[in-house]
Amino acid sequence: MTKVAIERGLFEGIEVRHDKIPFSHLQYADDTIFIGEWGLENIDSLQNLCGCFELASGLKVNYHKSFMYGIGVNSSDLDVVASRVGCQVGQFPFTYLSLPIGSKMKKLKDWSVVIEKFKSKLSGWRIRSMSYGGRLGEADSGSKIHWVKWDNVITSYGNGGLNIGPLKSKNLALLGKWGWRKTIGNGESTYFLHNLWIGGSKLKERFSRLYCLEAEKNCLTKDRISGNNMSGTAA
Repeated sequence: MTKVAIERGLFEGIEVRHDKIPFSHLQYADDTIFIGEWGLENIDSLQNLCGCFELASGLKVNYHKSFMYGIGVNSSDLDVVASRVGCQVGQFPFTYLSLPIGSKMKKLKDWSVVIEKFKSKLSGWRIRSMSYGGRLGEADSGSKIHWVKWDNVITSYGNGGLNIGPLKSKNLALLGKWGWRKTIGNGESTYFLHNLWIGGSKLKERFSRLYCLEAEKNCLTKDRISGNNMSGTAA
């Protein structure tokens, strides 16, 4: 509707830059900003445009929550027109989509508000991607100080700690699972003296004198295990 109104000369936007890019409005979700040349005829056309939108959509523009801004416009004229439309008079700079509009942004300090907003957003994303332990020890100041004593971190809840537990003990517990996973089966396919056992060495190397005295150097594991349980844990 705005595009058609401009094409028919009913509403006059502005032109920006040296190549005169036409500019008339910004929209995001249910927020709209109209930008146009100052003049009663242009403002009347904008009101008619909003009226057509209300009839076509069944929605209603809330003028009481709307603001009118004037650039190079006398404040008294701005007050009169805003009262006629039924909206409030706005002052520069104002915030739109969390960004300052109308501020001088030539210096780094002018961007401090925007930078802080980005930092707060990025900080939240970063924390969500961290492990539980990382979130407990992270410091926003960048000094990476652990505000909780490590003894309290590994202590159980019942004793007033954070119940993380000693990392060494957890590691040993996880490694201990492999103790009952290493089985030798029936021993018919492993050589008792020549195969690698727990510890990464062969019995013939660990017990070289006994190996020299052994008459059956190529004996199988099943020949050296007594009893009927042939699926016990290797030791």
